[in-house]
Amino acid sequence: MLFAMRVMGKLPEEISFEFNLKSKADTVRLAQAFAKVVSPEAGLQSEFTIGLSGESGIGKTTFSRALFGALGVDLSMEELNADVVRKSSANGEVFFEHADLKDTSDFSPHGNAEAEVNIFVIEHYEHDYTPEIEFEFEATGDNSRAVTLSCYEDLADQDEFHQFLEDVSDLRM
Repeated sequence: MLFAMRVMGKLPEEISFEFNLKSKADTVRLAQAFAKVVSPEAGLQSEFTIGLSGESGIGKTTFSRALFGALGVDLSMEELNADVVRKSSANGEVFFEHADLKDTSDFSPHGNAEAEVNIFVIEHYEHDYTPEIEFEFEATGDNSRAVTLSCYEDLADQDEFHQFLEDVSDLRM
Protein backbone atom coordinates (compact mmCIF):
# COMPACT_ATOMS: atom_id res chain seq x y z
CA MET A 1 0.00 0.00 0.00
CA LEU A 2 2.75 2.47 0.90
CA PHE A 3 4.59 1.60 -2.31
CA ALA A 4 1.47 2.39 -4.35
CA MET A 5 1.05 5.67 -2.47
CA ARG A 6 4.69 6.57 -3.21
CA VAL A 7 4.23 5.82 -6.91
CA MET A 8 1.11 7.98 -7.02
CA GLY A 9 2.95 10.78 -5.22
CA LYS A 10 0.73 10.62 -2.14
CA LEU A 11 2.44 9.93 1.16
CA PRO A 12 0.80 9.69 4.56
CA GLU A 13 2.13 11.82 7.40
CA GLU A 14 5.33 10.67 9.09
CA ILE A 15 5.49 10.10 12.84
CA SER A 16 8.49 9.47 15.13
CA PHE A 17 9.16 7.63 18.38
CA GLU A 18 12.32 7.79 20.49
CA PHE A 19 13.94 5.00 22.48
CA ASN A 20 16.84 4.93 24.93
CA LEU A 21 18.90 1.76 24.57
CA LYS A 22 21.42 1.11 27.33
CA SER A 23 22.76 -2.27 26.19
CA LYS A 24 23.02 -4.75 23.37
CA ALA A 25 20.16 -6.63 25.05
CA ASP A 26 17.95 -3.54 24.68
CA THR A 27 18.81 -3.36 20.96
CA VAL A 28 17.93 -7.04 20.51
CA ARG A 29 14.68 -6.61 22.46
CA LEU A 30 13.63 -3.61 20.35
CA ALA A 31 14.27 -5.56 17.13
CA GLN A 32 12.47 -8.67 18.37
CA ALA A 33 9.45 -6.64 19.43
CA PHE A 34 9.40 -4.80 16.09
CA ALA A 35 9.51 -8.12 14.23
CA LYS A 36 5.90 -8.68 15.28
CA VAL A 37 4.90 -5.56 13.29
CA VAL A 38 6.44 -6.79 10.02
CA SER A 39 5.69 -10.51 10.41
CA PRO A 40 3.33 -12.37 8.06
CA GLU A 41 1.02 -12.94 11.05
CA ALA A 42 0.50 -9.18 11.34
CA GLY A 43 -0.80 -9.13 7.77
CA LEU A 44 -0.22 -5.39 7.44
CA GLN A 45 1.44 -5.33 4.03
CA SER A 46 3.54 -7.58 1.85
CA GLU A 47 6.63 -5.39 1.58
CA PHE A 48 8.60 -3.26 4.02
CA THR A 49 11.69 -1.14 3.38
CA ILE A 50 13.55 -0.45 6.61
CA GLY A 51 16.44 2.01 6.74
CA LEU A 52 19.03 1.87 9.51
CA SER A 53 21.36 4.83 9.94
CA GLY A 54 24.06 5.77 12.39
CA GLU A 55 27.78 5.60 12.85
CA SER A 56 29.75 2.38 12.63
CA GLY A 57 29.49 0.13 15.70
CA ILE A 58 26.29 1.74 17.01
CA GLY A 59 24.08 -1.39 16.78
CA LYS A 60 22.60 -1.47 13.28
CA THR A 61 23.88 -4.95 12.45
CA THR A 62 22.90 -6.27 15.90
CA PHE A 63 19.39 -4.89 15.27
CA SER A 64 19.25 -6.51 11.79
CA ARG A 65 20.39 -9.88 13.03
CA ALA A 66 17.86 -9.86 15.90
CA LEU A 67 15.04 -8.76 13.56
CA PHE A 68 15.83 -11.50 11.06
CA GLY A 69 16.26 -14.10 13.80
CA ALA A 70 12.89 -13.25 15.32
CA LEU A 71 11.33 -13.83 11.90
CA GLY A 72 12.99 -17.21 11.35
CA VAL A 73 16.13 -16.33 9.39
CA ASP A 74 19.50 -17.14 10.91
CA LEU A 75 22.17 -14.85 9.47
CA SER A 76 25.83 -15.06 10.35
CA MET A 77 27.85 -11.91 10.99
CA GLU A 78 29.75 -12.66 7.76
CA GLU A 79 26.49 -12.61 5.80
CA LEU A 80 25.38 -9.37 7.45
CA ASN A 81 28.72 -7.73 6.69
CA ALA A 82 28.42 -8.51 2.98
CA ASP A 83 27.26 -5.71 0.69
CA VAL A 84 24.02 -7.54 -0.16
CA VAL A 85 22.56 -10.80 1.19
CA ARG A 86 19.26 -12.39 0.19
CA LYS A 87 17.75 -15.19 2.26
CA SER A 88 14.35 -16.73 3.03
CA SER A 89 12.99 -17.95 6.34
CA ALA A 90 12.94 -21.72 6.85
CA ASN A 91 9.21 -21.88 6.07
CA GLY A 92 9.55 -19.55 3.05
CA GLU A 93 7.03 -17.03 4.41
CA VAL A 94 9.54 -14.19 4.80
CA PHE A 95 12.18 -13.09 2.31
CA PHE A 96 14.95 -10.75 3.44
CA GLU A 97 17.28 -8.59 1.50
CA HIS A 98 19.94 -6.91 3.62
CA ALA A 99 22.13 -4.30 1.98
CA ASP A 100 24.98 -2.39 3.57
CA LEU A 101 25.25 0.42 1.05
CA LYS A 102 26.64 3.91 1.06
CA ASP A 103 25.27 4.55 -2.43
CA THR A 104 21.61 3.67 -2.95
CA SER A 105 21.37 5.10 -6.47
CA ASP A 106 21.67 1.61 -8.00
CA PHE A 107 19.78 -0.24 -5.24
CA SER A 108 16.80 -2.14 -6.54
CA PRO A 109 15.13 -4.56 -4.12
CA HIS A 110 14.55 -7.96 -5.72
CA GLY A 111 11.96 -9.54 -3.48
CA ASN A 112 10.43 -12.98 -3.80
CA ALA A 113 6.90 -13.26 -5.19
CA GLU A 114 6.31 -16.53 -3.33
CA ALA A 115 7.02 -15.04 0.11
CA GLU A 116 4.17 -13.58 2.16
CA VAL A 117 6.36 -10.68 3.30
CA ASN A 118 9.46 -9.15 1.70
CA ILE A 119 11.67 -7.12 4.02
CA PHE A 120 14.47 -4.93 2.69
CA VAL A 121 16.90 -3.62 5.30
CA ILE A 122 19.39 -1.01 4.14
CA GLU A 123 22.24 0.13 6.36
CA HIS A 124 24.33 3.24 5.71
CA TYR A 125 21.99 4.58 3.04
CA GLU A 126 22.12 8.14 1.77
CA HIS A 127 19.33 10.31 3.12
CA ASP A 128 18.02 11.04 -0.37
CA TYR A 129 16.58 7.51 -0.27
CA THR A 130 13.31 7.32 1.66
CA PRO A 131 12.51 4.02 3.39
CA GLU A 132 9.01 3.48 4.78
CA ILE A 133 10.47 2.75 8.20
CA GLU A 134 13.67 4.26 9.57
CA PHE A 135 15.65 3.54 12.71
CA GLU A 136 18.25 6.24 13.33
CA PHE A 137 20.88 5.30 15.92
CA GLU A 138 22.85 7.97 17.81
CA ALA A 139 25.40 7.55 20.61
CA THR A 140 24.38 9.27 23.84
CA GLY A 141 27.01 8.07 26.30
CA ASP A 142 28.89 5.01 27.47
CA ASN A 143 27.25 2.12 25.66
CA SER A 144 23.96 4.06 25.41
CA ARG A 145 22.21 5.12 22.26
CA ALA A 146 19.14 7.03 21.30
CA VAL A 147 17.11 5.43 18.53
CA THR A 148 14.51 7.37 16.61
CA LEU A 149 11.95 5.27 14.78
CA SER A 150 10.20 7.13 11.97
CA CYS A 151 7.39 5.65 9.93
CA TYR A 152 4.20 6.62 8.19
CA GLU A 153 1.23 7.34 10.40
CA ASP A 154 -0.93 4.64 8.83
CA LEU A 155 1.55 1.96 9.99
CA ALA A 156 1.70 3.48 13.49
CA ASP A 157 -2.09 3.34 13.69
CA GLN A 158 -2.16 -0.47 13.39
CA ASP A 159 -2.87 -2.67 16.44
CA GLU A 160 0.42 -4.54 15.99
CA PHE A 161 2.34 -1.28 16.16
CA HIS A 162 0.49 -0.23 19.32
CA GLN A 163 1.37 -3.59 20.87
CA PHE A 164 5.02 -3.07 19.87
CA LEU A 165 5.06 0.31 21.63
CA GLU A 166 3.50 -1.24 24.73
CA ASP A 167 6.03 -4.10 24.72
CA VAL A 168 8.96 -1.66 24.71
CA SER A 169 7.37 1.16 26.71
CA ASP A 170 10.20 1.06 29.28
CA LEU A 171 12.68 1.88 26.47
CA ARG A 172 10.78 4.97 25.28
CA MET A 173 12.27 8.38 25.93
